[in-house]
Amino acid sequence: MRGSAGRGTAAACAVVSLVVGGCAAAPSPLAAPSAADVPSAPATAPVPDGCVIPTQTGVLPSDRLVDADVTTVGGSDRIAFRFGAPSDEIAESRGTLRRVDPPFFEGGSGARVAVAGSRFIEIRFDGLLIVGDDGVPIFQGERDRRLGMPAITEVAVVDEFEGVMTWIVGIRGPGCVVLGGDAAGVVTVDIRHG
Repeated sequence: MRGSAGRGTAAACAVVSLVVGGCAAAPSPLAAPSAADVPSAPATAPVPDGCVIPTQTGVLPSDRLVDADVTTVGGSDRIAFRFGAPSDEIAESRGTLRRVDPPFFEGGSGARVAVAGSRFIEIRFDGLLIVGDDGVPIFQGERDRRLGMPAITEVAVVDEFEGVMTWIVGIRGPGCVVLGGDAAGVVTVDIRHG
C-alpha cells in the first residue's frame, strides 16, 4: 500500500502541535505551528461526539521517513513517525493530516483497500525520498498493521510513489486527535481513547 509525506528542518519539528476538536486534552509537547504552517481556515469534519478533525499541514523534520511505531501512551494510542537525517536532495517535505471516509484505493493499482475502523484519518507526506541510491526503500517498517488497541484499529500505507507516502488510520470510538513532535525528528499522532 502507498502514502505521502512531508519534509523540513529539525527546527520545524515544532511544526504541528495542535489539539484537535472540542474535547479537553493535555497540552501538546510542541509549540503551536506558525501561520505559514497551518491553513488559516482549515476544513473540518464533525464526528458523533462533537470533536472536529481539522485539516492540518506543516513542514516535517526530514525527507527520510525511517520508521513508524504504534503504542499506547497513557490514555491515547500513538503513532510515532521517526525521520532520519535529511538527504539534502529535496528542498522541503510537508505533512498533511485530515479526516477521510472510505472507500480507499491503493495508489499504484487503484485496487480497493479495506481498513478496519469506524472513523478514519489520512496522514500524507509529500516530498519524501522513497528509495535510496542503492535501490532499497528508505522506510523499512510495516505497511499494514491490524491492531487491537483501544483507539487505533489499523494503520495502512495506501500510496508510496514519487515522493508521496499516504497512510490511512482506522479509529475506534470518538477520541480526539493530537499532533506533536520533538527535536529528535519524531512526529506523533495521538488518538485519545473514547
